[in-house]
Amino acid sequence: MTPTIISIMTLGIAIAGITVWWVRTTLKEGNKAVEESQKKNLVN
Repeated sequence: MTPTIISIMTLGIAIAGITVWWVRTTLKEGNKAVEESQKKNLVN
């Protein structure tokens, strides 16, 4: 494989890893927000 293909593949893997991390973080924060809003609704 040429160095260009290797660098493109490495970049793609890095972007995929960052994307997976970002989605996980966003879903965790979303779940926390949903839980908090449900607790507030129970109190009210």
